[in-house]
Amino acid sequence: MNTPLGIFEQMQAAIQNMQQGMLELRQEVTELKAALPEYVDEQEAQRLTGASGKTLYRERQNPSSLIVWKKDRGVRYLRSSLLLYNERHTIRRQPATLTHT
Repeated sequence: MNTPLGIFEQMQAAIQNMQQGMLELRQEVTELKAALPEYVDEQEAQRLTGASGKTLYRERQNPSSLIVWKKDRGVRYLRSSLLLYNERHTIRRQPATLTHT
């Protein structure tokens, strides 16, 4: 029969195992991110942003665009700039506030 102390020790060991697993996963993610190409092609840019080719073209024409691109065997987009573009263009629901005038 398990005593409360025995159950506590089992839970503590399980938590430590989970923490170690999370550290290993974090390391794997870091390694995978480092392996990703810095610049991506048009098709991958569309996939990452959900934007059409026409929208990406308009962004390239916009001098204040967040998207960084270059001409290199076609148009290439900086992956980090696409992710930032996505973050800034995501519509977030704000909590409703009741004001009475």
